[in-house]
Amino acid sequence: MLDRFQTSSMVVNPDISDLEVFTIVSDEKVAVINYFSIENGTIIHTNTELFKKKLEESDEEILLLSIINNRELFRSNSTEIITNIPTEAELDKIKSVYLKSVIRKN
Repeated sequence: MLDRFQTSSMVVNPDISDLEVFTIVSDEKVAVINYFSIENGTIIHTNTELFKKKLEESDEEILLLSIINNRELFRSNSTEIITNIPTEAELDKIKSVYLKSVIRKN
């Protein structure tokens, strides 16, 4: 029974462990940041944040703040992060990978 539950709750390959995914979508007034953490193929943490822009913060600045906050909140020690925008900042001992989203038209 446990094997069936594990199989149905897996979202990616079980060999993928300690991976975090951050995405950001914004306009001139607000930004929405989505976060999830994958361990052994299963999502173990999720968080969605709404950030109201007060100055002219860039998406990269907002995303980096969210990365730091979520890693502290969930006590993450993941060494790989996937984002939907490129980031120039280097985070200590973390490999950041930018994956450009692809929308396929039928």
